[in-house]
Amino acid sequence: MEQKTKSVWLSAILIAGGLIGGYAAYRLIYSPGDGLDAGMVSRILFVVNCVSTFYMVGLIWIVQCVNYPLFARVGIDQFSDFHQRHVGRVTAVVAGPMFLEAVTALLMLFYPRPGIPRNLLGLGMILIFVIWISTLILQVPLHNRLSRGFNAQAARRMVSTNWVRTVAWTLRGGLMSYLMFVSLQ
Repeated sequence: MEQKTKSVWLSAILIAGGLIGGYAAYRLIYSPGDGLDAGMVSRILFVVNCVSTFYMVGLIWIVQCVNYPLFARVGIDQFSDFHQRHVGRVTAVVAGPMFLEAVTALLMLFYPRPGIPRNLLGLGMILIFVIWISTLILQVPLHNRLSRGFNAQAARRMVSTNWVRTVAWTLRGGLMSYLMFVSLQ
């Protein structure tokens, strides 16, 4: 299949997915005649938090099982250029959803969905804290080390220490799935 055809199909799939997701969010959030009250704010926060969490769960598993293990296969001569491009591209698709997830999770403590226990929202915030701390004290320094050139030990540590984030995001995904179920009761 030609590159242009692939791009057209990918765009069509993304647009269709966006329309379906947007309609589902609209049906969950909007009730005719309602203004932007605390109930609507809590629904919006909940939907955005679920979407950003599920996005990050999928992304972290790709990073853990595909991206980081392949660092060792790039080749020493090309690694610096590869790593620079990798970090720039991954940051572009990670930073926004990570920030959205953290902000909406924090705001949900003040605007919780009815029937959702605040202690579970607090647990979700603890998991986000673990993810951010791991990112700042483990992954960022390892990326900084790898930006100077390939280092086998740093690449192995990137994979092994990233399990902290992978497990924490997976637990958040499970928690948000449970909270969706509770919210629909």
